[in-house]
Amino acid sequence: MRATIIIFIALLIIVANGCGKTASAPETSALDTSERGKAEFIFADPVNLGSVVNSIYHEGSPDISSDGTSLYFDSLRPDGLGNWDIWLIRAKTPHYDWGSPEVVPPPVNSRYGESGPCISAGGLSLYFASDRPGGYGDFDIWVATRKTTEDPWEEPVNLGPNVNSWAYDNHPSISSGGLSLYFDSRRPNPSGSLGNNDLYVSTRSTTADDWSIPTNLGPKINTSKIQYSPNILSDGMTMFFDSRITNRDIWMTTRRNPNDDWDTAVPLEPPMNTSYIDTDPSISVDGSIIYFVSNRPGGNGGFDLWQARITKNKNTK
Repeated sequence: MRATIIIFIALLIIVANGCGKTASAPETSALDTSERGKAEFIFADPVNLGSVVNSIYHEGSPDISSDGTSLYFDSLRPDGLGNWDIWLIRAKTPHYDWGSPEVVPPPVNSRYGESGPCISAGGLSLYFASDRPGGYGDFDIWVATRKTTEDPWEEPVNLGPNVNSWAYDNHPSISSGGLSLYFDSRRPNPSGSLGNNDLYVSTRSTTADDWSIPTNLGPKINTSKIQYSPNILSDGMTMFFDSRITNRDIWMTTRRNPNDDWDTAVPLEPPMNTSYIDTDPSISVDGSIIYFVSNRPGGNGGFDLWQARITKNKNTK
């Protein structure tokens, strides 16, 4: 049985990329519903990925590959290499029939913590966060590359002091062209933060250039509370993330073109958001599936990976 969700956005059609209550109203007008345009979408009831994938421990930060056959995520399960580790499951057909999780081997994982994986559009770059030596403070953002999708990952490279700070930096999301990097950070007020954990973007002119100093995404997205886990879609004009206004819920924002400012963010409605924690969204490249994390009933324990189908309402004009 499918549930209809009304989401107010700036676009009449969303082209996607690369988590039993209506979200509470924010404490300020920062995240009020946008007055620009309306579109109606249908989210099917979420389905737990099952006991083959999920464990009694915590799973988080899913990121789906462009072809829909590889899902990276992080987990606290004990048979990894350290604390949080990055894991991978493979599907027999895109988005379905998932196999057993396998830990991503060194040098991506280490005896330190690794989390927040993001696989690039071509599958040749894996962005993630780690508190391993060689960083600039807390968790830093790193990238590992490989020559082909059949090759092993090479030694990860820290993205450097332009992107990373001495504070917590995590949950990278790379744009389809590889020129914009979205992430969350706890860097302090001198860097322009609005709350305890804000969303930022760093850009570069070409993939051979250095990343710019990150820009805070501003009060239409960030609040005095906590924002996590941005997911930029392949159109560059739609972004999902989660925000802790009262609970952790999934929100979205849009813009008319990739050079515009983001519109005021809006929360997803049930069945996506509930009275439980719903977080870490990742949307398939064709926009038909959302992956996310929740501790709602029906899971295997702790936080589990879930998915839901997305369809466009044919009656939307």
